[in-house]
Amino acid sequence: MARIHHHAGPRFSRRTLLAGTAVLLGSKGCSVAPQRRDDVFGGLPRSRTGEVLLGQFDPGVAAVHQAAELLDWSWLSKGDSVLLKVASNSALSHPSTTSPDAITGMVEVLKARGAGRVVVADQAGVEWVRYRNGVHVGERTTEGVFERNGILQAARDAGAEVHVFDLQPYDTGYFAGTSPGVTEWESPVQIPSVVREVDHIIYLPRLSAHAITGYTMALKMAVGWMRDDSRLLMHRRAENIYEKYAEASWLQEIHSRLRLVFTYASHILLDVGPDVGTKKALPHATVVATTHPADHDVVGSNILLAMDGADRAALDLAPFPPVGADLWNRYLLRYWDKEDRRGYVPMEASLFWEGLTQDRAVRHAYVMDGVVPSRIQVRLTGYPLPEHIERALKRYDRGLLELLPA
Repeated sequence: MARIHHHAGPRFSRRTLLAGTAVLLGSKGCSVAPQRRDDVFGGLPRSRTGEVLLGQFDPGVAAVHQAAELLDWSWLSKGDSVLLKVASNSALSHPSTTSPDAITGMVEVLKARGAGRVVVADQAGVEWVRYRNGVHVGERTTEGVFERNGILQAARDAGAEVHVFDLQPYDTGYFAGTSPGVTEWESPVQIPSVVREVDHIIYLPRLSAHAITGYTMALKMAVGWMRDDSRLLMHRRAENIYEKYAEASWLQEIHSRLRLVFTYASHILLDVGPDVGTKKALPHATVVATTHPADHDVVGSNILLAMDGADRAALDLAPFPPVGADLWNRYLLRYWDKEDRRGYVPMEASLFWEGLTQDRAVRHAYVMDGVVPSRIQVRLTGYPLPEHIERALKRYDRGLLELLPA
């Protein structure tokens, strides 16, 4: 068994039709053309081989244990503390948020391998929780969101500690993260102090569309680290929104602790997102696991696109990225006040399905690495991969993804 070490039939889908519509609408003021930042990307060495485990299992906690047996845990020593960063954007259940089975299974795996303190942590999306200058705007907290979406019960039943960022002091509960050598941020990103209290971090994303950024998985879920003022700046100065949220996982204090990205998904959220949309059951529970957030999102976004291309839903006619991405972002800013909307810089959507050079978050991650993968080995395990997903993976970016048995 290979270990991941630390270091659809072709047709015109809704996504294809929207891309064509984007071109037609471009002359009418819609921000849809890809904005080519990271000019150094093309000159980076293509010398890294990525590795991603892609498993198809019967749904349930057992799937997490099965996949974990194929991973490298040499980084974990007895008594080490581990923070599980979940995706709790809303109070809605999986796939709008991380699956409780993913949390239960991962906590069990870590405890069985000798981990000490295990912390399940996040702050919900601004549509649900506002924590501004030490005061909650409204009555909702992330703890309440956790209770409604099932994360709280799953964490406590498995014996994990629950930590929500908006119930800590606004000033002393956060610190300025150390930026990577390449940055698009105008000011330091404020992240929770608990990051410095743990030995390791594991991301537990989901597979979901996103009305603003196209999809939300490992890179986008890092927005949950950000204090409210940093989130505001990212959305208000939206011309580099993709690069900004990608950088959150490369902040020194997070990047030096991030050991694993592990998605367990029994369902996928198509259309709209990140909260509501078309909820579809996957043919089998799907696990995507790797040590690299961008490699994860390359595989995960292609699964999303394959499922989207095979699906027909009433929401197919809604204005999804690239069309309407900036409008969705402007709409989100209504959760802040009018003063915060002054100085707004519009975004230009990432055409992520067209390959690495057009997926701005993924591209920026590789720029921060200073190296681009020449190939990403996708190690398959469990039930056979559905044909439409296999085709989507194989044809991405001129064969970048190499499908191999685990």
